[in-house]
Amino acid sequence: MTSSTPTSSDSNNLPDGVTTTTISLASTGVASPSVTDMNPTRVTDPNVGISARRTVTLKIATLDAETNCDFWVGVASSGKISPLLLLEEPSVQTIFSRAAAEGVTESEPIMLSDTERASPRFVYLLPMPGAEFRDQVLWVDDLVATIRAWSPRRVGFYLAPELLDTGTGQSLLLMAMKELIGSTDVNEFYLLVGSHGLNTVLNGALQLKEEIDEDQSLNFMVFH
Repeated sequence: MTSSTPTSSDSNNLPDGVTTTTISLASTGVASPSVTDMNPTRVTDPNVGISARRTVTLKIATLDAETNCDFWVGVASSGKISPLLLLEEPSVQTIFSRAAAEGVTESEPIMLSDTERASPRFVYLLPMPGAEFRDQVLWVDDLVATIRAWSPRRVGFYLAPELLDTGTGQSLLLMAMKELIGSTDVNEFYLLVGSHGLNTVLNGALQLKEEIDEDQSLNFMVFH
């Protein structure tokens, strides 16, 4: 694994006031990740024109290696770990655990980008939001704006219980998912179990389903 100097990204896609530092590992010859749209195909379904409910899935994963998700979101405390060292960790779970327990040197949101892997991996770490509801809304807004700018196909979450209590984490997750479903094309989400415990994550996922099912235009499904 080769390392590169951390660089700051001032992506033109991000709204004013939203900044993200991008820390990356990329070897020569590895193309920068991009999202392309498939060419449209002719529709021959006789039911074309009949409105259908949008299907959104939420999958519970005990290990990130069991998923094909390559874009993960989590929280980090302030500490002394260089983001480049976190990039060397083989599992997303370890990155999140160390970011929570030991903390990172960056005080702003960080995008860890590793394109040396067969399937490029992106881990977005945010500082913890403030305790006030307004602070949490702004935290979610920044998160959603960044995801819109990077346009991943799938998004996974792990809000470390060492940093956020269950109620706060659940509230942030619900707000973020509602905004993402409403403003992006992401239809596949993941929750990493980690130190939450399977029952806690499953119960939280079912609560999310109950809330999101209020939108009659969605077919929201939970898998575990």
